[in-house]
Amino acid sequence: MIVTMVSSWHIASMALPFEFLPPPRGTWRDLHVAATAWCFVLMALHLGLHLHNTLSKWERRLKAQAWALRLLQASVLLGAVWCLQRNQVLSDLLMLPVRPIAFEPLRFYAEHLVIIGGFAVFTHGLLALLTPQRPAR
Repeated sequence: MIVTMVSSWHIASMALPFEFLPPPRGTWRDLHVAATAWCFVLMALHLGLHLHNTLSKWERRLKAQAWALRLLQASVLLGAVWCLQRNQVLSDLLMLPVRPIAFEPLRFYAEHLVIIGGFAVFTHGLLALLTPQRPAR
C-alpha cells in the first residue's frame, strides 16, 4: 500500500509540478502498476477469506445440488484464469512489458469482477481443504 501511495504521488505531475524522488517517472509508473496489481490480488484473496463461511453455509444447504454449485465455482475459476490472461495481470504483477489493449469500461470492470470472484472461490476452496470437517450431528 505504501509503494502504491508513494508511486502515485510521484507520477502525479498535475498535482506536483516537481519530482522529489530520483528515478524517472516511467519507472515509478511501472512500480505503481505492479503495486496496484498486488493490492488487487491481495484484496481479492482477502474477500475470499470473508466469503468462506457464507459459501460453506450455501454448500451445506444445497447438498442435493452440490454438483451445480461446484460447476458454478469451476466456471468462475476458469473465467478468472481467462480474464487474468486477457488483462495481463500476471505481467503487471511481475513488472513485465505488456502489449497495449483497448480500454472498454464495461468489459474491463466485468472481467475484473470475474477475477475477484475467481480469487474468492480459490481461497474458499483452499480453506475448505485445510479446515478439518466437523462431524455431522
